[in-house]
Amino acid sequence: MLFCTEGHIQIELNNQSYSLEKNDLLLSPPNLIISKVLASPNHATEFACLSAPFLERTLQFDKDHWKVMHYIHKNPVRHLSPDEVESFDQYRLLINSRIKSTMFEEKKEVLQLLFGAFFCEMMGIINAKINLPDNPIDTSQKPLQADYVFKRFMEELMSDNGQHWSVSYYADKLCYSPKYLSRIVKQIRGKNALSIINEHAVECIKYELKYSSKSIKEIALDLDFPNLSFFTKYTKKHLGMTPTQFRSKKDLSQ
Repeated sequence: MLFCTEGHIQIELNNQSYSLEKNDLLLSPPNLIISKVLASPNHATEFACLSAPFLERTLQFDKDHWKVMHYIHKNPVRHLSPDEVESFDQYRLLINSRIKSTMFEEKKEVLQLLFGAFFCEMMGIINAKINLPDNPIDTSQKPLQADYVFKRFMEELMSDNGQHWSVSYYADKLCYSPKYLSRIVKQIRGKNALSIINEHAVECIKYELKYSSKSIKEIALDLDFPNLSFFTKYTKKHLGMTPTQFRSKKDLSQ
C-alpha cells in the first residue's frame, strides 16, 4: 500500500505503468511484480507492507471481497476524495501511534483489528463505486464452501510462476474435478477459470521476455512449455505477436 502525499510517482506493476499524484492511493495485492519506480524530487509518500497471511487473518474474505481484490489487481491506483483522505489520515495516525506504543501487551491484536477496519472501509468504498457483475452463488452450493474453493484456487494460481495453464492441473492440486472447479470460479468471478489462468501465465511470460536475460528457448523451458514452437504459438495467441517480436518492441521502447 502506497499513498502519495506530495509530488509525482511513476511505478510499473506487472509490466503496466501507473502514475500517482497527490492523494493517490496504490493498493497492491500480493504477488504483483514491481519493476520500476521513478519519483519527482519533491515527492512524499506513506506506505505499509503487509504479508498475505496477515491479510488473510485480518480480513474475512467473502464473494464481494474477492471481486474487489481482482478489481484492485487490474486497477491498483485510486484517487481519494477529501473525505477519504481525512479518514485515511485518521487511520494512519492511530495505527502509527499503536505501533510506537509500548504500554499494552495486545499490540498485535489491536493492529490487526485496526488494519482490518481500514481495509474493510476501503473495500466498501471501492465496491460501491465499481460495476461488479451480479453472479449469485447457486443455492445448492454453500456460499462459504464456494468462497473457500475459490480462495484456494487463487492462492495456488498466485504462487505458480506461469508454468501451468490447465484447469485440470489446479483441480488436481485442490482435489476437485475440473468441472466443479470451473463452476465455482464462474459463480464467484463471473469469468471462466481458464481465462484467469491464461491471464496469469501471460503476465509471467511478459515479465520474463521484458526483463530476463534468458534466451527465448530458456524461458520456454523454465515455464514448462513442451517446446519452443508451442511457446511461440501460445505467445502469439495471447500477446498478438511472437516472443521475438515482443522483445524487439520492448527494446525499441527503451
